[in-house]
Amino acid sequence: MSTLHKKILLKIVLSLGLLLAFSACCDSKDEEKEAVKIDNTKVLKMVLNVQGMTCEGCEATIQNNVSKLAGVVSVKASHVDKTTTVDFDTTQISAAQIEKVIIETGYKIISTPEGSDENESPKVAPKSVMKCGEGKCGHAE
Repeated sequence: MSTLHKKILLKIVLSLGLLLAFSACCDSKDEEKEAVKIDNTKVLKMVLNVQGMTCEGCEATIQNNVSKLAGVVSVKASHVDKTTTVDFDTTQISAAQIEKVIIETGYKIISTPEGSDENESPKVAPKSVMKCGEGKCGHAE
């Protein structure tokens, strides 16, 4: 076998090895995602009134922290609307647990359920948690 053929064969073998390694890597990530099954019949959409978000960094902070929770399907925070919308599987996580994470991050949740006083005190984290002016993302205002 000539040197040229050996080089070509070596490149093919290395390419196949890399392809198989990449394929195995991707398959294991898919298996991790499958480990947590979402029951679509138990998914609830919750919209929270969240005070203290002042920028896109604040939105990202809430979204990152909440999306890490098992059972959270999606999360979208808006500092403009002062809301956070969370879709979650009620068999895996409760609304109270999601609210707790947002509060621990340093934001206020204003609840005004039907029949309650709109001037109700907000659920709020201790001052020591607060980071950036009104917001908590660490972004310098």
